[in-house]
Amino acid sequence: MVLKGAETELLFKSIQSVIAGHYWIGRDCVADIAQLLQELKPNASEAPRQKTYGLTPRELEIASAIVSGCTNKQIAQQFSISELTVKHHLRRVFDKVGVYSRLELALLAMHHHLVKNEAVEHA
Repeated sequence: MVLKGAETELLFKSIQSVIAGHYWIGRDCVADIAQLLQELKPNASEAPRQKTYGLTPRELEIASAIVSGCTNKQIAQQFSISELTVKHHLRRVFDKVGVYSRLELALLAMHHHLVKNEAVEHA
């Protein structure tokens, strides 16, 4: 989904992604999707399966921010780091958990309880 007010570069990137056979969902929708998945979880009383994939505490914080729908710039400001450092953390997280996009990371984080529920509630 690309909003009609999106920049031209984002529009082209989304079209190329879809042509390549991938799904494209804008970052604004990631938090909504994560919230929906949270609501669809079968039973909150079940003990969550905790699997950290070897992520560091900072990488878990970055994953939580992604689930909340934050941009790289917002994450950088939140943790007082550069956007380049955020990108570096994201690459490492993607490699460790085996995903290729922010959406995949958000879905995996929610499914494996990598982030606390308040990450979605504050989105």
